[in-house]
Amino acid sequence: MLFAIFVLLFSLPSVVLSNSDELESFERLDLPGSSRVPYSLAFEKSLSREFFTGISDGRIVKFNKDTNSFQDYATTTPRSKAECDGIDRPRPTCGRPLGLDFYEKTGELFFTDQYRGLQRVGRNGGPATQIASTADGTPLTLINDISVNQLSGEVYFTQASTIRGPISGRPLDEALEALPERDTTGRLLKYDPRTEQVTVLLDDLAGASRVELSHNGRYALVSEYLAKRIRKVYLGDNSKPLQYEVFVEGLEGRPFSIERPFGNDFYVAVSDIKIVEGPRPGPGPGPRPPRRIEITPKAVKINEDVAAYPLFHSFPANSTILYQKSPVGCLPTA
Repeated sequence: MLFAIFVLLFSLPSVVLSNSDELESFERLDLPGSSRVPYSLAFEKSLSREFFTGISDGRIVKFNKDTNSFQDYATTTPRSKAECDGIDRPRPTCGRPLGLDFYEKTGELFFTDQYRGLQRVGRNGGPATQIASTADGTPLTLINDISVNQLSGEVYFTQASTIRGPISGRPLDEALEALPERDTTGRLLKYDPRTEQVTVLLDDLAGASRVELSHNGRYALVSEYLAKRIRKVYLGDNSKPLQYEVFVEGLEGRPFSIERPFGNDFYVAVSDIKIVEGPRPGPGPGPRPPRRIEITPKAVKINEDVAAYPLFHSFPANSTILYQKSPVGCLPTA
């Protein structure tokens, strides 16, 4: 039986579940050592029972369902295995893989690194090669998600902000939370492997988070974390001006991940964020009451007609991956 992957890739310390019954069909997979924060998944067609994810200590690991275990697959370079393996907070010296996607024709894995720009690793894994570190003179830090056009080999990726760099020890989702609401310096970019050049396609995005291509590569959906919307970007003839439009807006939360398992249905992970004031320590004026942030991840399915409906109301989250068994194929959603 084929299995579907519904992934929880939020690095939250705790999440309150609205319905414990939602967990009955999920299996928890623990990451190696003390590593945390699996950010995204990649699948290679020839390895249908295996998937790949980047973790907090800078490794990309491969999960084999037959052995029910993770194995090292790739790292950025230079990196010290003794210093980095197992750490639970990212460090610039260790790298931090984020978005992952295979180019199936060559078996190459392309990925973004929070500190080290756009990277590529060969079919057999191992040390990665940096293929881009700047675009239009701006460093490629806080780059986020990635999507490879399987027809052309072109690589599309996002950059959350060009005025804020990564903060050592903080994962990207925390860096997104720290961005000012008015930051519209996020970018959508394209790497062309034929010319080895990076092109900036859009440069006014509010917290650019994830990017996902349509089945024919004619357009991409890009989530704007701060603006609570998703843009549709038409990827036509390079000789014509780029066209785009707001695809979805007014979501109940911040859109984070977008995935398209097959066809033109897209799955969007949305974070419902609330700041809750605690009780005052005592009567009358005094210290400010404690505050806490409650973040509830949700999932929404969206089709080309912009019809959206919820899949799940909440998930558990921490340093684990969850998948749900299903006969409908591989469906990574976050």
